[in-house]
Amino acid sequence: MAFKPTPDQQRAIQIPVGGTIAVAAGAGTGKTAVLSEVVALEMVAKNNVCIDNILVLTFTRKAAAEMADRIEKRLLELADSCQSDKNRLKVEAGKVAEAEIRTIDSFAAGIIREHPDAAGIDPAFEVLEENRNTLLGIKTADECLELWRTDPPHPDWPKFLEETRIFDWPDLLVTLDSQLTTRRAINFGSLLLGRGKQAVDRKSAIEQIRKFIRLEIERLKRKLLDDLKYYETSLDRVAEQGIRKKYGLQAEKIIPDIQPFRKWLIDEELDWTHPIVERIKNWSLWSRSKNDEFRTEVLETAKEVQRQIGGKSDTETDSLATLKNLYIELGLVTKREALACAMIDFHNAFAKARRKESGLSFSDCETVALELLEKNPELRDLYRNRFEYVVVDEFQDTNPLQYDLIFQLCRPSSDKDMPPENLFIVGDERQSIYGFRDADWTLFRDIRSSLEKIESNTAGNRI
Repeated sequence: MAFKPTPDQQRAIQIPVGGTIAVAAGAGTGKTAVLSEVVALEMVAKNNVCIDNILVLTFTRKAAAEMADRIEKRLLELADSCQSDKNRLKVEAGKVAEAEIRTIDSFAAGIIREHPDAAGIDPAFEVLEENRNTLLGIKTADECLELWRTDPPHPDWPKFLEETRIFDWPDLLVTLDSQLTTRRAINFGSLLLGRGKQAVDRKSAIEQIRKFIRLEIERLKRKLLDDLKYYETSLDRVAEQGIRKKYGLQAEKIIPDIQPFRKWLIDEELDWTHPIVERIKNWSLWSRSKNDEFRTEVLETAKEVQRQIGGKSDTETDSLATLKNLYIELGLVTKREALACAMIDFHNAFAKARRKESGLSFSDCETVALELLEKNPELRDLYRNRFEYVVVDEFQDTNPLQYDLIFQLCRPSSDKDMPPENLFIVGDERQSIYGFRDADWTLFRDIRSSLEKIESNTAGNRI
């Protein structure tokens, strides 16, 4: 039975392919059917693109099989209804079984198998199923934890172990390693591991952490000094003009604090016991006013300075990168060193255990394939030239590692600020199911948001 799209589905199908196209659709709205129709009707039938030159990526083998079946059947239907192009469409339908309609990790494994020497991988490698890889990771973690009883990865490891009071360390180590590999972990990700394949050395990892925090401190200090300059100018104006005498007097009380605060802020190591820190908390001139834009702006500036220093309460600072929190973070690097070193040791031991079994995890395949494309421009161009279109179903289930791999396979726009020239994605931000593989639905949201800004441009479309 021929596919009969709804008006919304028809709109998604008929949009001219080219540029980046993002189609957002909820559960049960026929995303797979729409995607199959786009490939069969728009790309193959109307644009005369060979199925060999279309890359379709999904997240399960079942979804890939269903997509291939739909595309093949639709091409045969189109062949029956179009006598002038019947033979070509039948030939294309016959090639669907061998077309690149696969899971992301399967396609990544294919890249490695086609170029094992460049990847430095045994061509006879086996892709380990998720459960098998997890069991191997837990076994490796148990071995590491036993070894660390007598030979800890860091002098502070025993103390760190005692203070954290975590009872299921094997499972946690495997989970953290997965997050590191897919580069989703904020605190350790790129700071501790290269692309996830090889851990950097311990000294380098620790220095990178310290450098990162120091850079954040300096960035925030510069922002504070800029805000302080505006606040000081505003206070002078209030004091000189005696705006509502009461406020002028308040400004005169605050002005003497500005220079000591600036001096305190410039010091490399801040003294948090200095009296100026407490005085800053009391900076205020007046309440917000609908009728006085200047008055409101001065109040907001004072609040912003207070917030960036350290906030007024724990609830206010929990999720904010305040100056005080950054200095606390810097002081905790020693404790983080212990976990960082443990993670590096475990990551390398886990990778070695997989190599011993001639196995790669799903993330290994994606990591190695990404490195191959990034380090070999000729190889990357080979794939980019091969695929006229890159189509991704359930894009909300991608993680940062997969996102980078997909973008390496796409032809970049001549304008570096524009999205790729040949990417078609479908997803639903509310339907991400692969959290265990560190899916990050915000990647789909960010692409859609970027397309909203350029919809008048032919570089992309959001539906």
